[in-house]
Amino acid sequence: MSTIADGARNTVEYFVQCQQLDGTWEQASSTSTDPSFAAERLAARRRMHPDFEFRIACRTTTVTVRAIPDCLDCGHWSCDGDGPCGALIGVSAVSDHRCACTGPAATPAP
Repeated sequence: MSTIADGARNTVEYFVQCQQLDGTWEQASSTSTDPSFAAERLAARRRMHPDFEFRIACRTTTVTVRAIPDCLDCGHWSCDGDGPCGALIGVSAVSDHRCACTGPAATPAP
């Protein structure tokens, strides 16, 4: 696992694939973050099924962690001031819906 900018992290998983009759490749083993373990699984699969085509594949997953706004209604990061922020949330034919959280209209969420 490696960490990249802004709280994101990458995880690389290795696994064995087997070629199907139609030419597509299907996962044929569990995943591991250790490429040498996947190589051992590949060798074992080739010994068990010498007439099949196997290969090692990898999958990279990026997870990004970010803060959510303090006020889920209006999306403001800070709603802890002196009065209602009044951000427009929705409009209907008869009225408009404004945020009732306490605090000034702060910077909206990015």
